[in-house]
Amino acid sequence: MKYEVLGNDKQADLNLYVCERDDKIAPGVRYGPVIRDSYIIECCTEGSGSITINGKDFPLKPGDCMVLLPGDIVTHITSPDTTRSGVWCAVKGIKISSYLDAVGIDSKNPYAPRKAVPKIVELINRIIELKADTDAGADLRRTAIVHEIFGEIMRYAKAGTDKSAYICQAIRIIETRYAEQITVAGLAHDIGLDRSYFSTVFHKVTGMSPQEYITDIRIKKACALLSMEEYTISEAACAVGIAPEGFSRVFKGKTGITPGQYRQKQKQVLPDMSEDWICGR
Repeated sequence: MKYEVLGNDKQADLNLYVCERDDKIAPGVRYGPVIRDSYIIECCTEGSGSITINGKDFPLKPGDCMVLLPGDIVTHITSPDTTRSGVWCAVKGIKISSYLDAVGIDSKNPYAPRKAVPKIVELINRIIELKADTDAGADLRRTAIVHEIFGEIMRYAKAGTDKSAYICQAIRIIETRYAEQITVAGLAHDIGLDRSYFSTVFHKVTGMSPQEYITDIRIKKACALLSMEEYTISEAACAVGIAPEGFSRVFKGKTGITPGQYRQKQKQVLPDMSEDWICGR
């Protein structure tokens, strides 16, 4: 796809090529595969779909923003049962690759931090409003906003090369939502990482998989509940997000004894699960 350049300096740090708003893309619409020579910042504001990057599918939901790289083979897909709306812009610049490297965004991990997305959407809409301006300062104003967009991305992902920052965030989610039906894919989505990349980083930082860590937290919490007589074994299982019918098997797999045996002993048998060494608490 060829874009009309809105800026003039092709060797600039950042140069805006096009900025658009997509309203109510029809269900099931598929665009691509396409290979671009610019970076695409695409935000979803309504509906859902996915973007396939080099053969791998990445879900696209409201609140998601992806950065697509030049040379990637990309296909945009709208879900078959919903329309999709969003905003996007195409940019080039000699420093963009270093910006993205600094925050860990690449073809395998295209998501911008979710906390940054509302501001990114606002900024792209501002560029769209300025699109028709042709006065001497128009290019400068639009380019300044593009710098703001990358500033927002780097603001919330400034620890992109510090993998433990992402894992601290995931651990805090697990600690507060362990009783819910947490999934590894959901965790990765919440912190803005690809599932495969998230699992790899999580294991490197903690020494265990995300699912193993979730289970360990649940069993630790269950031990505390089993020490209280007011909770039955089934109630303790439900309270920590484990199905009662599988609780005994999971519990024994982690502790070496059954929940009933643990209750009788009335003591903690799990190793220290403190993650203070990761989060610095």
